[in-house]
Order: sequence, then C-alpha cells, then structure tokens
Amino acid sequence: HILDVPAPVAPPPPAPVIRPAQELVTLTPIASRGTIGTITVLIVDDSRTIVRALQLMLEREGYLTFSAADGVQAIAMTKRQRPNVVLMDVVMPGLNGFQATRQLSKGEETKHIPVIIVTTKDQETDKVWGRRQGATDYLTKPVDEAVLIDTIKRAMSGK
Repeated sequence: HILDVPAPVAPPPPAPVIRPAQELVTLTPIASRGTIGTITVLIVDDSRTIVRALQLMLEREGYLTFSAADGVQAIAMTKRQRPNVVLMDVVMPGLNGFQATRQLSKGEETKHIPVIIVTTKDQETDKVWGRRQGATDYLTKPVDEAVLIDTIKRAMSGK
C-alpha cells in the first residue's frame, strides 16, 4: 500500500565551510569622497566585530580598507599591499600586535608605513611599550571616530 511507504527524508544541510585564518581577508573598495583619494588602511584585529566597526568609520570618510586577523597576516599583507596606514590590535593569537609592530617598523620595505596601535590595553606601560616597538600612535578601544580619523591624518603627515 502507498500508506506503508515512509516519506523521503531530506539530506542534512551541508556543514559550514571553515576557512583557515589566512583567508579572512576583506577588501572593501570605496568610492573616494572629498580630498582623501585612495588612502588605504590595513585593519589588524582578530575580532570581526571590531574590524567591521572600524571599516564602517573609515568608509564613511572614503578610505579603502582591508583586514588581517593576526600579526603574521599583517606583516605579509603590509609587504604585499603597501597600505598608507596600519591599525594594529595588540592581543591576537600567534604573533601579537607589539611583535608585528616591531617587525613592520624595523623592516626595510615597511618602516615608512605608520602603525597606530588600537587596543583595549590602556595602561601607561603598554602605551610606552607600543611606541618603543615603533608605533606612531596609540588609541584605546572603544575608539571615537573623529579621534581615529584625526590620528590617521596626523600619522600620514608625519606629525
């Protein structure tokens, strides 16, 4: 009888694709507004929420952003992409932000690129250590948008 045949069972949904960290790169092309032109900013943070928040702030000002999730990616991407500025978190897996900042500030190919540390670490000793590693400036999260933009402009002007 037809009633004795079990109903077909749908196959389970496919498992989500887990990508290695080196593929967590976001290129966000933004049409230039005002006088900024094609200024590029590498955002280095292992929190996708923080990366997106910083991207939105910068995109409103017409900056082109891309991101890296750790210090190793940051160094590789800085050498390859040559951003105008790097925003660097400190607490990340693997190579931390202080270590990556030191390598970027000492590297022949990257020492001219300003690195601004953007972190929750707000102790004076952290700020001093960040500058000793070669950071141009040091901001603590949460970052005010106007302060961030002003800090980037100052870093790029060499002041």
